[in-house]
Amino acid sequence: RYRSLSEVLALDTYNVMTIDPRGKDDIRQGTDFIGVTVNFIDREGKWNIICYRTKLSATDLIDLMFTNWKRYNLHKIGIEDNQFTQGLKTLWDEQMRVRGVYMTVELMKHGGVGKSLRIESLVPRYERGGIYHIKYDEMNFCEDVEDELSMFPKATNDDASDSLAYQQQMAIRPEDDIGEQQTIANENDITATW
Repeated sequence: RYRSLSEVLALDTYNVMTIDPRGKDDIRQGTDFIGVTVNFIDREGKWNIICYRTKLSATDLIDLMFTNWKRYNLHKIGIEDNQFTQGLKTLWDEQMRVRGVYMTVELMKHGGVGKSLRIESLVPRYERGGIYHIKYDEMNFCEDVEDELSMFPKATNDDASDSLAYQQQMAIRPEDDIGEQQTIANENDITATW
């Protein structure tokens, strides 16, 4: 299922980015991709995603975090906690001070759950129609994840899929921000509803 970028940007969304960084064995194996998912969670709890894989240096990854923080008005960023990210943490903390932009970055743990099980756990959400892939004109922002999922579990790469699977830890709107429009102040003041 698809939604256009303009349709998604018109929604009231809670925006979260998750990153599956390269692991210690990835460079040696030639699979040093980084998976990135930007999720615009709407009021119904539906995920509207941009999901891809890319090769980036550590500096470029930090730049991407800051760029997407502003571009997509992110509320938080989640990145898998591994040796690579432990080394990056000092750099992005320093860049927050230098740039005067303070992102909310959470280190995510896989909790002993294997990558295949994390990815497979997306099936119910897809089956219920809870995930929309974002397109802009004819450009599909989810081509990488679609290719990976169509070949799962035999796909050569699974970085985009794993970054999407990590959304299950991060893609939670604040409790008071889901469902029906809520009144903030006076019921008669239409500007107080959202």
